[in-house]
Amino acid sequence: MDPVTWLVVGLIAAGVLAGGGFAGGYAAGAGAGGARTAEALAESQQAFAQEHTAQMTEALASMQRLTEARAHVSEQLAVVPPQCLPELGGDPLSVECQWAWCVRTGGSEGQRCEQSALVKLMVSRIEERSACAEPAP
Repeated sequence: MDPVTWLVVGLIAAGVLAGGGFAGGYAAGAGAGGARTAEALAESQQAFAQEHTAQMTEALASMQRLTEARAHVSEQLAVVPPQCLPELGGDPLSVECQWAWCVRTGGSEGQRCEQSALVKLMVSRIEERSACAEPAP
């Protein structure tokens, strides 16, 4: 949910609690015991409202940080291939990143990627990591 929805939910919850406190105070009566009960209810509602406000502020700040991080990664994706972004698990010095740049920018005068050497290197690295590599003849 977006921050505005969380804020509306918080305000509705605070309104319901305030209405409950008013009803409880009214039901307790106007006597000395009723005044103490109403005062205790008001204090507990105020403490709840303060805690709720603090939690909502923290949740909104967390969502804001997440939104900013996603926007940052989206901006980077417009410039850098995902294989090169550490935020997405990529490695800027990896063969996969070199291959992605080659495909993206073109590696020859004909604007075609000359990727055969990179593909061979990628396949050899994958075979080194793989336990299922075919045995050499």
